[in-house]
Amino acid sequence: MIKRKSPERKQEILTATLRVLRTRGVAATSTAKIAAEAKCSKETIYNWFGDREGLYASLIMAQSQIFLGVINRVVGNGQSARERLELFCSALLDMLTGEANVLVNQLIVSELVNEDNQARTAMIDRHEKTQTLGIDLLERAKAERLVQFESGEEAFSTLYGLLVSGRQMRIMMGLEDARPTGEEMNRISSKAVDRMCLIYRP
Repeated sequence: MIKRKSPERKQEILTATLRVLRTRGVAATSTAKIAAEAKCSKETIYNWFGDREGLYASLIMAQSQIFLGVINRVVGNGQSARERLELFCSALLDMLTGEANVLVNQLIVSELVNEDNQARTAMIDRHEKTQTLGIDLLERAKAERLVQFESGEEAFSTLYGLLVSGRQMRIMMGLEDARPTGEEMNRISSKAVDRMCLIYRP
């Protein structure tokens, strides 16, 4: 067994967790199988992550950090408020339909037993941070007179609904048609922003 203790080693265990979830499915995934895949002991997982729920929560937080880092870089490439909104939507759709997020969603559904669930808390935290970014972009669009609204949260909820549409259930089920191509993501994002501007036109 490999016993290296480092952030890189923790990331290796999280990556191994994704591999086991991908190949075996949520129901058949166990701490023992994750430990075998990561070439570590179950005790290492318990010491670093607490338990399987803590491991899943850490997986969600790691994915969230990656997504939020990417979205900040991508949105920074936009020149106008509209361009930034479209880039935000494309990055969000890419994250929501990616394999890692699909597996995380399946974890949430299977593991959610009460409001104190760590994985659920981690997912809520990610959504709140994403929403904060989205509202900030919408406020900039409002300042540039692209849209007009009273509630930033309501406006973000509308944009999210226009972007995801009926895709949410297919995403959670991991259906292949839920994952658009790069061109399709750009087209879907542009259409969502178009509709947003119509609904909230100044």
